[in-house]
Amino acid sequence: MARNKKKITLLVLLTTFLVSSGLALNIDVNIGEITDHNIVETNYKDEVDTYQHLNFTLENTGSTGCTFQAGLETEVNGEERTAWSDPIQLWPGDSSFLEIDKVYENYTGTVNGTLFLEHCYQTEEIEDVEFEVTENSLTQEADELEQIETETLSATESNVHISSEVEEAQLIPKESPSMWRTSSGMINESESVLNYDTQIFRSDQILDYYVMQNGEIIGQTQIDLESEETILDILKNNVLELVLLLSIIANVGLVVKMKQLEPKKLVNKIKSLNNRKL
Repeated sequence: MARNKKKITLLVLLTTFLVSSGLALNIDVNIGEITDHNIVETNYKDEVDTYQHLNFTLENTGSTGCTFQAGLETEVNGEERTAWSDPIQLWPGDSSFLEIDKVYENYTGTVNGTLFLEHCYQTEEIEDVEFEVTENSLTQEADELEQIETETLSATESNVHISSEVEEAQLIPKESPSMWRTSSGMINESESVLNYDTQIFRSDQILDYYVMQNGEIIGQTQIDLESEETILDILKNNVLELVLLLSIIANVGLVVKMKQLEPKKLVNKIKSLNNRKL
């Protein structure tokens, strides 16, 4: 009887262990991170005068943080082009307003496209888009538009900080280097920070933008990602050389000064120093 009781006890313990292990495994599987989102009302115009502005509110309803970026892919005159929003980082429960701007130059007619969203290494189509470009608002050829002067203050692998001769305006991407994602931006008080995304960053690239005020394109600008060196930048980049140069100048001056002393005076000076020691 005692031996049977031991067997029963061991069997109960083993069963309990297996059941608890199975429950723990089931819990681990169910706790996985979920990527999900909610889009609130996509807005764009059914008829536009060259320039289309699309926007919507995005909420991260998943259980993990993600970088979200929207794209609008359209085909015009046989060419497929994609306009991009700024990339937005959202934690679970956060929401943000995403905007896409695009100029359809030298074209009138129907534009068909697809709005899609990239997030957490996934691509998802949101909806098909269709609208009419009723007329070309560019009163002159794009190449003849006024060149608006800008100066690059600084550039990183994700954005460029510029100053402009125009105090207030909107910048809409015109041409981007291959594999670059550039988004629109605003000039406020003659300055702007423009975002971009690229697989490999090169500072020798040039970004082209349309300049728009009050819904009208007033010009274009080319942004060089290599900023001009100021005197302060030159001093910072050559501080070691400057220290060495100053050291050489100081040593040369000391040697020249020593050579200018008359030999007799130099001997007398040495003697006086020796007498003080004695």
